[in-house]
Amino acid sequence: MTKIDINNFKPLGFTVLVKKEKEEEKTSSGIILTESPSTKEDKGVVVSVGADVKFVKKGDNILLGQGSKYRDFPNNEDYLLVLEEYIVGVFEPESDKE
Repeated sequence: MTKIDINNFKPLGFTVLVKKEKEEEKTSSGIILTESPSTKEDKGVVVSVGADVKFVKKGDNILLGQGSKYRDFPNNEDYLLVLEEYIVGVFEPESDKE
């Protein structure tokens, strides 16, 4: 199978290439909690967009709706291919408060 380079990939139409944001929640004792796929809201950063995409651009932080349909990028599970219609919003990430 031919490996596809993320940097040389251009989505078509209404397709958006998204780098998944991985979040881990820890309890006060250090136990890592996982969310079930049915309740998890996926977040990520737009890497590139197809020519017909109107509402998001490269670098936007996005939120995918619950139950969104997407495809994992071939050979790289850190990226998703998603249609623009499944993106429910753009947000500015909170800065870490110390």
